[in-house]
Amino acid sequence: MHNGKLVFIIGSERSGSTLLRLLLSHHPQVYIFSDSYDFLISSLLKKDSDSLRIFNPFYRKIIVRFRNLIKSSTQPSEKIKKIIAICRKETNKQYIGIQMHRNYKLVNMAFPRAKYIHLVRDPRPVCKSMIKFRWCGNYYYAAKKWLTSISEVKNLQEAILNENFLEIKYEKLVSKTKDVLNKICKFIGIAYTDEMFDYTKYTTYSYPSAENVNNRNHSISKKDIYLVESITGETMQSYGYTLVHSQIWKPHFCGKFYLWLDNRIKRFLLHVRFIGITTYLRIKVNQILGVVIFRKADKKYTKKISAEIK
Repeated sequence: MHNGKLVFIIGSERSGSTLLRLLLSHHPQVYIFSDSYDFLISSLLKKDSDSLRIFNPFYRKIIVRFRNLIKSSTQPSEKIKKIIAICRKETNKQYIGIQMHRNYKLVNMAFPRAKYIHLVRDPRPVCKSMIKFRWCGNYYYAAKKWLTSISEVKNLQEAILNENFLEIKYEKLVSKTKDVLNKICKFIGIAYTDEMFDYTKYTTYSYPSAENVNNRNHSISKKDIYLVESITGETMQSYGYTLVHSQIWKPHFCGKFYLWLDNRIKRFLLHVRFIGITTYLRIKVNQILGVVIFRKADKKYTKKISAEIK
């Protein structure tokens, strides 16, 4: 396969990568597969094909589909090549790729000449969104997640040619969308077209909007902004984001333990508020045992998640 025809959208979760994926996928020559394939690649590394141990029902489907490949003894990089080959058969578009949040090094091993578009966003609203969707329980751990993603991207950038890497800020994408898309199209090697905005006809996503991107507080408490900036401040400034606080807090052992416990408890409570304590515990039992004992609970959670992501 000519891996120069591969384009991967990379960056932290909740950075606007789904919006960029939809924009590019409605170009006549490009199709970007969702981040469920990124989760699949993580499963390849673990060789974990037990779909019932996965809490999110949407990720289970793709694990079931590729179960034999996950369990096989083939090298991970070769498995990724097989996944891309299968994806290639599902679309007649010239350029394909995956929306990814991790596993960049492994993908680069499989496709050393692929192109990467890094979408970076202010970590304060990113962290807020991570908590909203129950991926983290507090801003400290959400900020660590954002910083880890940035670090992994930088490692990838050092390993590939400059001509195969493009960095885009989310704030520019939603405020100067056509200019940014022109830049991205030039990077890929295709012509810009307004057809990319046709995603609004087929999805619940609206047109890009710059509303609130310049709001430094992002409806987040001063304490939580302080937590985020304490961890990500230096990196934020390197990307041109202005800090609200000038002092940096370094938690000691007791502080770190408190934040760890706080994250676990709050994330549990977020799940309970979302689906109720009974449903949550029943799904956990299904997940731990790897058997759908409580089918109604599983269906209820799937329905709630479906409504949430629309």
